[in-house]
Amino acid sequence: MYCWGSTENGELGLGGSEVEQVLLPTFNNFGLTKKIKQIASGLTHTLFLSEEGEVFSCGSNEGGQLGHSNSKRKPVNVSFPFWVEYISALDGHTIIQISAGDQHSLALTSFGTVYSWGENVFGQLGIQPTETIIETPKLIKTLATKQVIQISCGANHSLALTLDNEVYAWGLNNHGQLGFPENKNSRFWQPQCIQQLSSVPVRLIKAGGHHSVALTKGGFLLTWGSNKYGQLGRPTDSCYDSAKYSHIPTIVPNLAEFSDPLRYVATGENHTAVLDSNGKGQVYSFGQGMSGQLGVKCPQNRNLPHTVIGPWRAPSGRSVSSTQDVNEENTETIFYVKNVFAGGDASFVSVSEEQKQGPDMCLICPFQQPLHIDMKNIDAMVALGANDTIDDNLFTYCEIVLGSIGCWNSSFLKEGTSRIDHCLDYWLAEDCMNKLGRVSKETLMETAKCGIEKAVSNLPSKILTPECLRGFIVLPLWKGFDDLTNSPTLQMPFASTLISFDTISCVTFSRWLKSLPADYLRKLVGHCKKVVAYIILSLKDGSGRKLLMRTVEEEKNFMTTSLRILDILYKENRNLSGKKARLAYEEFYIPEIGENVNIKEDYYNWFHMRRTFSRNSPILFCEYSFLFDSQAKTMLLQADAAIQMQIAIQASAQSVNPLFMLLNPTQIHFLTLRVRRNNLVTDTLSQIDAVGIHHLKKPLKVQFIGEEAEDEGGVRKEFFLLVIRDLLNPNYGMFKEYEETRNIWFMEGTLELNEMYYLIGIICGLAIYNFTIVNLPFPVALYKKLLDETVDLDDYADLEPTITRNMREILEYEENDFEEVFGLNFTLTRSYFGETKVIPLKANGESIQVNLQNKQEYVDLYVDWCLNKGIENQYRAFHRGFHKVCGGGVLKLFQPIELMALVTGNENYNWQEFRQNTVYKGEYYADHPTIQIFWEAFDELSHEQKKKFLLFLTGCDRIPILGMKAIKMVMQPTSDTNFLPVAHTCVAQLDLPKYSTKEKLKYKLTQALQQSEVFGLV
Repeated sequence: MYCWGSTENGELGLGGSEVEQVLLPTFNNFGLTKKIKQIASGLTHTLFLSEEGEVFSCGSNEGGQLGHSNSKRKPVNVSFPFWVEYISALDGHTIIQISAGDQHSLALTSFGTVYSWGENVFGQLGIQPTETIIETPKLIKTLATKQVIQISCGANHSLALTLDNEVYAWGLNNHGQLGFPENKNSRFWQPQCIQQLSSVPVRLIKAGGHHSVALTKGGFLLTWGSNKYGQLGRPTDSCYDSAKYSHIPTIVPNLAEFSDPLRYVATGENHTAVLDSNGKGQVYSFGQGMSGQLGVKCPQNRNLPHTVIGPWRAPSGRSVSSTQDVNEENTETIFYVKNVFAGGDASFVSVSEEQKQGPDMCLICPFQQPLHIDMKNIDAMVALGANDTIDDNLFTYCEIVLGSIGCWNSSFLKEGTSRIDHCLDYWLAEDCMNKLGRVSKETLMETAKCGIEKAVSNLPSKILTPECLRGFIVLPLWKGFDDLTNSPTLQMPFASTLISFDTISCVTFSRWLKSLPADYLRKLVGHCKKVVAYIILSLKDGSGRKLLMRTVEEEKNFMTTSLRILDILYKENRNLSGKKARLAYEEFYIPEIGENVNIKEDYYNWFHMRRTFSRNSPILFCEYSFLFDSQAKTMLLQADAAIQMQIAIQASAQSVNPLFMLLNPTQIHFLTLRVRRNNLVTDTLSQIDAVGIHHLKKPLKVQFIGEEAEDEGGVRKEFFLLVIRDLLNPNYGMFKEYEETRNIWFMEGTLELNEMYYLIGIICGLAIYNFTIVNLPFPVALYKKLLDETVDLDDYADLEPTITRNMREILEYEENDFEEVFGLNFTLTRSYFGETKVIPLKANGESIQVNLQNKQEYVDLYVDWCLNKGIENQYRAFHRGFHKVCGGGVLKLFQPIELMALVTGNENYNWQEFRQNTVYKGEYYADHPTIQIFWEAFDELSHEQKKKFLLFLTGCDRIPILGMKAIKMVMQPTSDTNFLPVAHTCVAQLDLPKYSTKEKLKYKLTQALQQSEVFGLV
C-alpha cells in the first residue's frame, strides 16, 4: 500500500516519522499480515477494515474516534464495540460498512439500516439534535423504510445511497454540500432526498470535508459543495461566489472528456482522488494540495484534475509513470493500481504485482446493488392470476422500482457500459415492457401504473449525465403511452420534459436516436400523432369528444408540445449524413389535418405571420407542413397559388392604362393563350416568351382560334393534353422513350434548341399552377432533381431496369477475376445520328480499368452521366422554365412521388368510389331506372373504355393526387333520346338522355367516347 500527505498526527500509519508531510507516494506495509479491504479517513485519523472484518486505527484520538485509549502512529487493532456493547435492536445484524466524519460515525448493517453516533451539533447523525453528543448508536428512523446500500461521512454532513437509487443527505449545508440551497440555519437534521440526482444511476457516493461526490454507473463524476480549493474540479478564479461553492451536482468537465468510464473516487477533507478504468490505470487528483495530498512534487492547490505520479502500470502493461518520482527504496518493482483511498489531508492507493483486475470497491456487499427492472420479476407479475395473492416483496418491488426514474435509467443495460452510448438492450427492454402490459392482476397493474406515472413526473429537465436520458427511451415502450386517457400523467409531462433539453442533451439524444431501431422512432412519432389527431377532433365544434386535459388552453399547449416533438423527430429522421431516412415520409402524415383544418385560412395566417412566428404564436399547422398528406399539401398549394395569382393580377393592373382595363378586363385577370390547333407548339412558345413572369402567375385561359368554346376549365385541359402530345412527338427529337419501361428522358446530344426544353418546363409548371393533370411519362428522377434531391442507381432502374441489374451484379461480384469477367473501363458508348462515340466518365477513363476497388465509383459515374451530366443543358433549360412558374417554397413541401402525382395524376382507379361520389340533378336519383341501366352498362365496359369515359367526362384519363374522391360526376337528364350523352369537362357534368334500354344506352355512350377531342358549345 502507498500513502502520501500529512503525517503530523500519525494518520498515515508510518510510525515514528520525523517529517510532518509526505509529498510523494510512499510504501507502507503497516506491519500487518491482514489484507486491507476498506480505509476510512477522518480529519486527523484513519480506520482500516480487513477482509476478516477487523478494524484498525491510527492518528489523533481527541474525540475518542480511534476506538482505543491513545493516539497511535502505527495501526492498532480495535475491538469493535458493536459486538460487545450493542443495543438489542442490533442483535443478529452484521456491519458491512463504516464511515467516519470529523467527530461522528455511521454504520451500515447487512439489512440496509443505518446507525449513527458521535457529535450531532449540525444534525450530522440524522437524528433530531436534542442532544449534541450521542454516545450510543441509534437507528436513523427516517431511513428505516429504505434499504441503504452505501454510507459516507463528510466533516459534518452525511450521505446515503438506497437500493432504489436515491441519494439522501443530512447535516451541515453551509457550502451546499447536501445538494440543497442554503437555509437559515444551514443545516438539515432529517435525511432528505437530493432530487437532482433522482434520475442519475448512481454507483458510488463519497462525502469530503465540505463537498460531496457521486460516481455514476456510466463512469461520470458529479461534484457539489465547497470549491474553495478546487475540490469540485472546477475553476475557482471567478469573482462570483458560485465559483467557490455550488449546491448543484455537476459533471467534472475534464474527466467527462475521457472515452473510458471512471472506476472509483475517494474524498479527503478538501481534495478528491479518482481512479480511471482498467484500460489506463491512472490516478487523478484535484483540490487542496499544500500538505502533498495531491501526489505532486510541489505542494499547491489544483482546481483541475491532474495525473498522480507513481510506480505503477495500467493493466495493459503500459507504464504510467517513472519510479524516479517516487519515495521508494526498491524501484525495480512495478505495481498495478487496484484502488484509491483518501481522507483528511492524505491519499492512498492499493497496488499489487498481479496484473489481474482489482475488486469492485463500489459494491460494499455483492448482494446489495441498486435495484433495476428485470425480466424475472416482470414474469412473476405476469404469472399472477386474478385470485392469486401478491407476495409482499413483489408488491414492494413493483411500487419502488417502477416509481424510481433512477432504476429505469440503470435497467436493460448491455455488458460494458459506455460514457457516450445508451448501452441499452433495446429488444430486451421492449420485450419486458410488452410483458408488463400483460399483467392481469388489477391491483398490481394499478400499482405499476402509479409507479410509472411517478417515474415520468420525475424525469429531469436538466440532464446531469447522459445516463439520465435512458428513461426517455424505455418509458414510451410501455403500452400505457398508447392510451390517450393517460395524457395528463404520461404523455404530456414526458413531452414537456423532452422539449426542454439543453443543447448538449439534444445532441446526445439525437445520436442515440440514430443508433436505436427505427421501430423506436416510429413509436414516438405514433404517440405524438395520436395526440395531435385526437385534439384536432376534440377542438372541432360538435365533435363530442372528451378533452384530454382539464381546459381547452391546456389542450392547445399539449398539441403545441406534441407538434414540436414531431418537428424534432422529423428533422432527426432526415439528418442521417446522406443516408436514407429510416422512416418513410408518409409515416409523419396526419390525415386529420387536411380533413378537419381550414388549410387555406391557416396558410393565410401563416403567410402574414411567418416572419414574426414564435413559440407564443397561435397554432399554425403550416409551420409543421411535413405532417400534411397529399390532400393537405394540395390544398396548401391551392392557397398559395390563389395568393400568387392575386398578387400577379394586382401587379398587372398597376402596369396598364385604366382605359384598357375597361375595354379588355380579361387581359388583366388572366393569362390568355390564343393558339391554332395546327400550329400549337409555335403559337404557345411565341406567346409565353413574350409575357413577363408576373403574367405567368395569373390564372390560365386558352382559346383555340376559330372555335367558339369558352374556357371554363375544359379547354385548358384539352390544350395541355394536345401541346404535351406534340412536344413529345419523336419528330422533335427532344426526348427518348425507353422500351422496357415506356418512360421518357431528355435526349442526349440533341440538336433541339434549349428554348423547347424551356417551354415544356413552363408548360409543366403551368399545369401544376393551374391544377391540371398532364401526361408526362417521366420517372421519379425528374421530380427529385426539381426538388434538388440526389438521384442514384435506384432511380435509373425506372428507365433501364436491365442495365441497372447489370450494375448491381458488378457491385455484388467479389471474386479476384473481376477484370477478366467484366472487361470494363471508365467509358460508355453512345450513338449520335449514326455515329458511335466513346465518352470518358473521368479523365483518361479509356485507360482506367474497372476493378474491385473502384467499381462503386464506376457505377456512380455511369449513373451520374445518364441522369445528370449527359443531359445537363437540356435539363437546365427545363428547370429554368419550370421554376419560372413554380418557384415558390410551397412546392418544396412535396416529396418527389407526390410532385409526380400532382403533375401526372395517378392510376389508382376505384370505380366503386367513383359511383358513390356521383351527384344527381333534376329527375335523376340513385335508383332511377335510367341511372340503374347506366351503371350496369358502365360495369360492362373494359378498363380502357372506363379510362376513355373519364377522359370524355373530365378531359383527362388519370386520377388527381387527391384520389377518386376529387372526381365528383354530376348527372342530369335530357329528353331527346336520339342525342348522344354530352360531357361538360369543366364541371365533370354528364347530360344523359333518358334511354329506355341498356343496349341503346351503351351504344350511344360508346359513340360519345370517340368524340372527346373537339370542344363546342352545348
